[in-house]
Amino acid sequence: MDSDNQVELKLDELVASGDYESVIFTNLKIGDIIPKSDISAYLIDNVTLPDRLKNHTPGTVPLTQIANKFSGGIGQIWDLFERHGTRKGDITIIPYTKVFEEGIGQCAEKGILTQLCAQTGRKSYYLNGYICIPEDGIELPEPHGFNIIIKENVPHLIDVSNPLFDENGGSKPCIIPISDINEDGEIILASKLKDNRTYFLRL
Repeated sequence: MDSDNQVELKLDELVASGDYESVIFTNLKIGDIIPKSDISAYLIDNVTLPDRLKNHTPGTVPLTQIANKFSGGIGQIWDLFERHGTRKGDITIIPYTKVFEEGIGQCAEKGILTQLCAQTGRKSYYLNGYICIPEDGIELPEPHGFNIIIKENVPHLIDVSNPLFDENGGSKPCIIPISDINEDGEIILASKLKDNRTYFLRL
């Protein structure tokens, strides 16, 4: 297996181990529970939500549309959990359809929809991990949801919540080829980004 596929192989090995059921998700199905935090989670109750996106073609991932669909801060998200949540032990769970319909969300909510779009057309993963962006004042890794999508046999990191900016202030979706995942869970990007951001799995 070539080096590009080593990332996919490592992710599949982690999934197969059964030790990362709350960290790495692929082929989301009805009934899956996706953590939002240590005390909250989403229930996947509909895997055909991408069909509700305007002019969506099955198997494609409309990153800009996904990014623009969700807005709001953490307070609004917690309000959703208070209004629609069901307690299961120490965790409050709401159906993902509720957050989709209300359009309130940040990285996790965008990443889950990205996964639902991607998984109908290609190998893909939604990851509960960490991000560090020193240029934006995020000096230490903080919890973050993002995706890895295999395109033309090459794994790409997709971060819908953090677009890439150029010198003129223009932006484009964050789609970055990956070369490896090291033993510490750091995702090694094929090229260094101007804001020096780094991504990690929760290993």
